[in-house]
Amino acid sequence: MIKRLFVLMLLLAMPVQAENVFTSGGVRTVYMGNLDGNATLAANQCYGSLMHNSGVSAEEAITITLPDAEPQMILTVWNTVDEIITLIPASGDTIDYDGADADDEMDSDGVIGSQIVIVCLVANTWEVFGTVGTWTKDAK
Repeated sequence: MIKRLFVLMLLLAMPVQAENVFTSGGVRTVYMGNLDGNATLAANQCYGSLMHNSGVSAEEAITITLPDAEPQMILTVWNTVDEIITLIPASGDTIDYDGADADDEMDSDGVIGSQIVIVCLVANTWEVFGTVGTWTKDAK
């Protein structure tokens, strides 16, 4: 709990950038991705963005490859279709969750409504800020 409050305080203290705009209503989403298949995200798509899988057809799991984790990045991934979403960190990066190591992937449970919010406070590491549903590491 203390770690999450600390992360939130750091996020609120970030300087304003074109990709990362704070308003009185909170963080404004600058990119909303309706993914219809596998995607490799660019760095500018990971500053307050929301990615979801509404564009996929039935029985089509998708893979999202993340860019190199840079401080101030924040990304929400949302399951809107009953299919698994796999997050793949850039080579050498870590999604810090459940004892994950560098290059370990994260898999959603494939249930509508599952979500994960990841933030980068230190280069090459994504911190899991929160989850809805079950997300599991897939050791590589």
